[in-house]
Amino acid sequence: MANIFDITPKEWGDFKREILDKIAQAGVEVEYYRAYACACSHPSLRQPRFSCEVCEGIGYAYDNIPEIIRVHMVNRKPKREFHITGQFDIGTAFATFPDGFIPSEWDKIFVKNELIVINNTILKRGEEEPEGHSLERVRFRRIHSIERVSDLNRTYFEGTDFEVINGRTISWKSGGNSPAYGSFYTMRYRVNPEYLIMGYEPISRLPFDVQFPYRAELRRLDRFDFSDDRSA
Repeated sequence: MANIFDITPKEWGDFKREILDKIAQAGVEVEYYRAYACACSHPSLRQPRFSCEVCEGIGYAYDNIPEIIRVHMVNRKPKREFHITGQFDIGTAFATFPDGFIPSEWDKIFVKNELIVINNTILKRGEEEPEGHSLERVRFRRIHSIERVSDLNRTYFEGTDFEVINGRTISWKSGGNSPAYGSFYTMRYRVNPEYLIMGYEPISRLPFDVQFPYRAELRRLDRFDFSDDRSA
């Protein structure tokens, strides 16, 4: 195995260009949102409030205007030729960023031209935050389409039994069927995937002055399990 010090600066430069070409040819356009700490967090415990409408219990909020960038993500199945630029695990992915772009932890990536199916969402009829905001909502920014809403008794239909407001909140219609107050129901729906950055680093640290693109580990929003520690 060759020592990295045996590789010339030109070879490292060629390697970097291969990575950038991969981003250009096989990358996807995403909306990139910079994170900042949410003020809902407990002042001493630093624990976010689970029911916070701003940060959704993550502890971080986001700028309204994103940066539009192109990244290389492999979120289907691992392939050996993609080892450098990304790999896939359930609910996770690795993304490689454009040259000079520096990510940070808890920043958010919204994949614009891709849809996924989410089938693990369970909501509680009538659940609200202490401030009165409905918790019958998904974590993703907006629902593209709903395939099924049901409980143990029946299936409910959009337009007849409920409607989606603000892009992601279930609102039950007067005169339609609905789950019993306080009972649970499930949803199957399509959304654009959103990921949070869990960690990042340059692809390679070199003995030469060649700055490589950053690669970040991502986790999809529906793969987080938050608990409410605000009252602790």
